[in-house]
Amino acid sequence: MRARATSFHPVAVARQATRRRSASTDETGFTLIELLVVVVILPIVVGGISLALLSVFGLQTQTTNRITDSNDEQAASASFNRDVQSAQQITTQSTPACGTSSQTQLLGLEWGSNSSAPGGYQTVVSYVSTPIVDHTTNTTTYTMFRQVCLSGTSTTPSRSNATAHDVGGNPSLGCGTSPTSTLCITGIATNCGIPTDISNCFATWATAQGVTGLTFKIVAPGSSYTYSLVGLPGLSTSQGFASSLQSASGPGCNFASSGSGTYANHLCFADFAGFNAASYIYPTCDTISRPIAGTPYTLQFCLSVSSTSVAPAAIPTYYSPSGNGSEAFLGNNGFYTGIAGDPALYTDVQGALVTAYFTNIQVLDAAGNAATGWTLVTGDAESTDGNEWNVYTSSLNWSILPNNGSSDLWGNACYDTNAANNNGALEYTGTMPPTAASVAADTAPLPINPTTYATGVPSILCEASTSLNKTGTMMLQAQEPSNSSAKQTLTVTMQGGGLQAIFLGVLL
Repeated sequence: MRARATSFHPVAVARQATRRRSASTDETGFTLIELLVVVVILPIVVGGISLALLSVFGLQTQTTNRITDSNDEQAASASFNRDVQSAQQITTQSTPACGTSSQTQLLGLEWGSNSSAPGGYQTVVSYVSTPIVDHTTNTTTYTMFRQVCLSGTSTTPSRSNATAHDVGGNPSLGCGTSPTSTLCITGIATNCGIPTDISNCFATWATAQGVTGLTFKIVAPGSSYTYSLVGLPGLSTSQGFASSLQSASGPGCNFASSGSGTYANHLCFADFAGFNAASYIYPTCDTISRPIAGTPYTLQFCLSVSSTSVAPAAIPTYYSPSGNGSEAFLGNNGFYTGIAGDPALYTDVQGALVTAYFTNIQVLDAAGNAATGWTLVTGDAESTDGNEWNVYTSSLNWSILPNNGSSDLWGNACYDTNAANNNGALEYTGTMPPTAASVAADTAPLPINPTTYATGVPSILCEASTSLNKTGTMMLQAQEPSNSSAKQTLTVTMQGGGLQAIFLGVLL
């Protein structure tokens, strides 16, 4: 029998399907396994979509917080840097100088000498932290306000505006690396003496002179957004009178290139250009006045020497690009570079022994009166190598001016293999002026306090027994006398195996 041909025409197929359904012969449907698969997978899909939606909503909140904190950063940076640049006095005391007792002061700044104002300054700015309680969520956040008081330390602000809406509570003082808000002040405080982190030196109002940086790190807990407000006080502070800046023409006391040293913006180097050793053999001295660049101040001193074997020179005094010699560290290797003039007093005879006598050292303001808030600085402007030494003696006690923070005081500038730990930095207690015999007999260790790096001695010896490439230079500081009208003295004796050099400067 011949089989019936099967038609694949769409109309025929549809009719056949209809007849099958009518005859109840179609048992098509979902199996139990299919239902179980759907029941198991559907919650996973729905859960994934829900999590995605929740993440989007959470991200929206976090993004909003970060945008707000970013706007706070921009607004706060503009006023913070300007305030710090203007500051003559700084404090970290918690009681607001401008504000109410319910607030906590994070930082206080004041400037514009005004003897008739209650606090002695025309403008007082307080950055304060104020708790803000959200009673709906029962949470507390902290907002930082910038408050301005005019004509003294009035507690009633003339202006107040929120500069940061989420500062994570009150910051800690210090230059730590923890993820909390911190207030870090670096430099040298005349009332404290610590040469690096001086954040804790401002429990009361203190001068901004010597401060090389002020950084306010803010960690906003609402968004985990972190930013830093950075400011640097001006090179000098006002003495309460109007004056013009010193002219840049002629020899002066000049600064190194910005960023080339920790104190590059605050440490000026006296230019010895024009000094003639033959005319000023001790005790005859040459009175030298050097305007401090960019300030209304003048460094003044009288200089005489024991020998004609010394002359002014540029820095660096010795440059050895091939690295096969012991080049001077000062002025090389990016360390206090770009100093104008001839800021080195350099021996010009091999193996010479020369003593330089600096007397009547003082800093004068524009009116010719003794200024305050400055620090005398001296150090090695060449390299101390085998059988060479310098002895620095002041009318005041010396402390170390670090090359680069507390971990780098003077590198290997004083390297004596005959001394313990190869340390050729010693307290000198021998005869004055020093001689080769007195230096050889003097081996007193240099007492360095690990907190302040203060030596507590008026005379320091830096010696070496070998020549090697230097990783630092010896730099010393002596605070101004307690009596501002008193004049300092400094005596430096240089013994060269080859040549030796020193510098004289002022840290403002």
